[in-house]
Amino acid sequence: MNSSKGLPYGLCLGLSLFAGAVLAEIKVVEPWARLQPPSSPMSAAFMVLENTGGEADALIAASCDCAQSVELHVMAEADGKMTMQQVQRFDLPAGGRFELRSGGPHLMLIGLNAPLDSTQPVHLKLRFEHAPEQTIDVPVRDPRAAPGS
Repeated sequence: MNSSKGLPYGLCLGLSLFAGAVLAEIKVVEPWARLQPPSSPMSAAFMVLENTGGEADALIAASCDCAQSVELHVMAEADGKMTMQQVQRFDLPAGGRFELRSGGPHLMLIGLNAPLDSTQPVHLKLRFEHAPEQTIDVPVRDPRAAPGS
């Protein structure tokens, strides 16, 4: 039997189920942003991205209302010095995880509108190549503080 759009109902249902099955599903684990001195115009955010779906995906952009821009950065050695380099994506293999960490890949919050506050989370939007965009609340913490303080 045809639907009102001209496609058989069973085909429409099958296509929608197939589309839902292949989408990557990204889980964000333990996000946090670095508390910086009030004079610093930048900060960084870290987290673990777990791709629980059956298809590879990639984090391709991020933004927040607390900074003028958010860039994806990696650390690289150049002429014996560690430097940060902007990249276009962080690849997330199917069934795998990708760690954004201090001293490694991270999100750079550039041009902070105001100093970050440890009592207010950063509202960060993550955009993926396939998975739906996610908005997450990222706690701000001082990495020099003792755990649990």
